[in-house]
Amino acid sequence: MSASVLVPLLAFLIVPGFMGRLVVSLLIGIGVASILINTQKIAVPQMSQAAMFLSFYGAAMTILAGVVA
Repeated sequence: MSASVLVPLLAFLIVPGFMGRLVVSLLIGIGVASILINTQKIAVPQMSQAAMFLSFYGAAMTILAGVVA
């Protein structure tokens, strides 16, 4: 779970553009979620919970992508 936050932050230092940073965070988020679901470490959440988690992660990564120089 910590990789879904730390890896994009480290990648933001390498990726130059805002849209590139968003793509990186999207790919890492999808990868971490699929790993957690496939290894059955977490249960597949209900749609409302999943939407809440995705919107929070997306908002946080969008803010960080715009702030990190």
